[in-house]
Amino acid sequence: MQGFKKLLIIFLLLGGVHYVKGQTWIGGSGFASASSSLITPSVKSAQIIGAGGGLVFRHMSQKHFGIQLELNYVQKGWQQNFNTGENVQNHIDYLELPMYSHISFGNKFKIFVDLGVYGAMAIRNSVSGVTEPDTSTPVYLYDESQDAKFDFGVGGGGGLGYDIGVGMIQVDVKYNVGLNYVMDRFRPNTPDRSYNTAFKLGISYLIPLGKSSTDN
Repeated sequence: MQGFKKLLIIFLLLGGVHYVKGQTWIGGSGFASASSSLITPSVKSAQIIGAGGGLVFRHMSQKHFGIQLELNYVQKGWQQNFNTGENVQNHIDYLELPMYSHISFGNKFKIFVDLGVYGAMAIRNSVSGVTEPDTSTPVYLYDESQDAKFDFGVGGGGGLGYDIGVGMIQVDVKYNVGLNYVMDRFRPNTPDRSYNTAFKLGISYLIPLGKSSTDN
């Protein structure tokens, strides 16, 4: 929790630096997600479909460049498949704080790219399916009392936006990958490595605050 608070403070400070001039936008987003885990040694797996949404803060300090902060609730996890035809699903819900460099081109119709990092805190988890299949394959289960509650990683994506005058509607696709082990590799029955991955397909609506000063 302390690490998440420090990351939040850093993001807010960086956002404050960019707020000195330019155009600011705030809004909300919703998205569908397809998440999995990069596990070593590899096992048969499949993605879990989830959903999420949150708040968006964007400040364009230059006409084509700015910073974007988000605060999202997102459903992640992975499904492990067994030779018996059975499977088990690990569901982990996160409070996620991404920070992106935002690059856009266009006027009313915009094309944009986001690249950056994120921090996340697990707030809930559950397991469904067969936890004791009739197989010799190791069964990997997330244990909130022993495994990582804090995640961080890198991500990026792109999308299209359209300025409707009273705000901007945009759709985007993002991909992120964690850099922290989801499961503690030193406890029994866990893989050597396990990283969160997620694709997101989202839609958002942003409204401008004040008048733009990025054209000069």
